[in-house]
Amino acid sequence: MYAAYDKDFKKVLIKDAVSGTEYVCPVCKKRLFIKTGNRKKAHFCHFPNESCIDYWNYDESDWSDQWKNAFPKNEVEIVHEDHHIDLEIKNTLGVMFQSKNMRRETFIEKTDYMLNNIRNVLWLFNL
Repeated sequence: MYAAYDKDFKKVLIKDAVSGTEYVCPVCKKRLFIKTGNRKKAHFCHFPNESCIDYWNYDESDWSDQWKNAFPKNEVEIVHEDHHIDLEIKNTLGVMFQSKNMRRETFIEKTDYMLNNIRNVLWLFNL
């Protein structure tokens, strides 16, 4: 997860997050912490045994982060109901970044979700 809320419910991007601080999931409102390691880049993570209603896997690559960093924070990872959209431009265009293979069913589900919530969809692939 690239963005979370601080204790005052202000959006914080992972690049601005402070280790040791608790954050809140923008989807389920449960606690998050910063997870870092050698295999994956830094990201927000739910605490063990706490699950989120957002069951989608999101692309958290350097490539997708570069795209997200190019836009204002208020357009990045916008939540609609129980999922977030990587980028939402002026409430009229939903953008998803994908640099890994995805099942056809997942692509259709995510596209339908964006069409129902925003109307216009753009996928950017880096395969």
